[in-house]
Amino acid sequence: MGSLKGPVLFPSSDWRTIEGRGRFPKETGKGERFDIILANLYGEVLVSLVSDLAKCLQPGGLLVLSGIHYDFNYELRTAFIKTGLDLMRDRFLENYTTMVFRKEP
Repeated sequence: MGSLKGPVLFPSSDWRTIEGRGRFPKETGKGERFDIILANLYGEVLVSLVSDLAKCLQPGGLLVLSGIHYDFNYELRTAFIKTGLDLMRDRFLENYTTMVFRKEP
């Protein structure tokens, strides 16, 4: 992947609302792609961001979803797989799961 590219922090003015349920950086509308995306968000917010997250992931990049309640694991897993991402890891903890996806290079 070379040098990693991705935002660390965004001021609140750089975020846009997605269907009133979640916020995502405005840069995604500008064709930005990132080597790694880390998301620890509510499952219902992630469901609304599936397409945006998959689109802004660089080929060969990783998407790490953490803090996913069991209730959303299957829905999110199948949604991200349908976008063409490969599931590399699906770890179940006491009440939550962590998933790691990779976009094919």
